[in-house]
Amino acid sequence: ESLIGEINDYLALDIFDKQRRVTQASIITDSKTWTGKYAPGGSTNTQSAQKMYVVVDSLLGHFAQNGFAPIPSGQLQNIKAGMETATTLLAKGK
Repeated sequence: ESLIGEINDYLALDIFDKQRRVTQASIITDSKTWTGKYAPGGSTNTQSAQKMYVVVDSLLGHFAQNGFAPIPSGQLQNIKAGMETATTLLAKGK
């Protein structure tokens, strides 16, 4: 859940906030660590991990393609919805 919090903090930042660069670098590092632990090779054992993997993959793909550009609203909504679903599934132990 700390990765979810970190991503939410990033999404709440203004696009001109200098903290975005630091937070983005931290998310990239933490996402790779999370993926190695919970979804190695994209394979997951739980529904919550699958949802988070989709979020992480989408976010890292955006960072790789667009750098610090704002996330398009449709993609942003999908990321937020995926994190909400993952949080709900985590609470249920799935």
